[in-house]
Amino acid sequence: MLDVSADSLLHLLPSVDSLMPVLKSFKGRLNCEASAMTQIDTNMNLVFPSMEGVVRMTGTDLHFNDCKEIRKLGRLLLFKNPRRATVDTLLVEGLLKDNSLEIFPFLLKMDRWTLA
Repeated sequence: MLDVSADSLLHLLPSVDSLMPVLKSFKGRLNCEASAMTQIDTNMNLVFPSMEGVVRMTGTDLHFNDCKEIRKLGRLLLFKNPRRATVDTLLVEGLLKDNSLEIFPFLLKMDRWTLA
């Protein structure tokens, strides 16, 4: 999925909300990529416990929805503009294996800082 809004992504895939609750706070566009393989049964249905794959989500020029904690962090870290909570880039990667999805620590680039 290319250039999808964070709100639309949560409506399309509600399970993402429980994996990454921080997405509720974002406004902007995200790119999502997934690659997986799985077994299929005789009726051509996917056998989800056998699924293995990788997931990547990227975003640029994201804004936080009126998040006081991020603004407080901006003042603490001496952002150039602490009132404007903007994420320059976001990179989230995960691994799908053994019927579970493992999200790795993700990167946020804000102002002059890179946060994990």
